[in-house]
Amino acid sequence: MDYQSLNSVVTQIDKKKVKNASVKKRLHKSINNLQKLDEITWLLDYHAKLPKKNWYPKVQVLYKILGYSLGLPVKNIVNSEKKSGRISIFNNNKQDIVSKFRAAGIQKYRTSVLIRATDSVDEYELKSDIWDKAFHDWCNKMHDWIDKQDDRLSSDEKNISNEQYVLLSDNNQNSEFTKQVVNDLNHSEKFKTISYQEGDIDSIVKRVLVIDLFNNQ
Repeated sequence: MDYQSLNSVVTQIDKKKVKNASVKKRLHKSINNLQKLDEITWLLDYHAKLPKKNWYPKVQVLYKILGYSLGLPVKNIVNSEKKSGRISIFNNNKQDIVSKFRAAGIQKYRTSVLIRATDSVDEYELKSDIWDKAFHDWCNKMHDWIDKQDDRLSSDEKNISNEQYVLLSDNNQNSEFTKQVVNDLNHSEKFKTISYQEGDIDSIVKRVLVIDLFNNQ
């Protein structure tokens, strides 16, 4: 089992937080770039009417965001030469926020939005107005959905920023050597004491006992 320093683990989690925020920002932007109801099907690649050739540009947005979220090159996400099997990347990563976004988007598109669009109470209302309302309803609901998603951190990852190595007995008699050891444990790469795998964090020590052989006098 590989061990890392506390500083290294905290740094990785901070980067993960930044990336998660960036993914959510990109999803918001993907919605803002839509202009009409039909474009929702292209974004979600859901029953989209795609041309036989050069079809990928119409549906590439969400695939690129998923690739960024998973840390994979776009070529590993979908083969732009073949239509078949492209949806499987979402099914294989169901817990990723981008895959969840697609699933939630499809659900809202085919239920609340389409029901409202096809069940207007005003018989004189123009179809274009109905579709326009359905489009804006979907966009607003998906913006709200994104905002409600957490930062995708495990409980261990959420708590690690509050973890600090401390002395078993802290008092004013601690030498500079003792203080430096604790500081290095918390903020340097000198001591590798933490296992960090798939969101689980386990430390081989919780408290530090430093036997100071220096004479303070």
